[in-house]
Amino acid sequence: MTFWRRGPLKKRKDPLTVICKGHGMTQTCSPLDPDIWLNDLFRSKAAMRGEVIRRKVRDIERFVGWEAFRAELDRRGFRAVENSGQIVIFCNQAPIRPV
Repeated sequence: MTFWRRGPLKKRKDPLTVICKGHGMTQTCSPLDPDIWLNDLFRSKAAMRGEVIRRKVRDIERFVGWEAFRAELDRRGFRAVENSGQIVIFCNQAPIRPV
């Protein structure tokens, strides 16, 4: 997810950490919330055009979990296959024919 703002960007020591504010104190939290990760995945240009996208099995397990990932595939009517540590996601409802 990209946020646009005016002025120079400040570099952080850990690029995967953002600062969250709440209840008068500052804490660190991950920008890779499962809902955000899934939303970003399926809002990519290729997914929006109904094309094929690919992600590592490790990333799906780490950021979302299989149950949530499969639930989102079912909700959207998409299918996916696994091969050699990669998940290929067909972002459309067209039939899949092995060649």
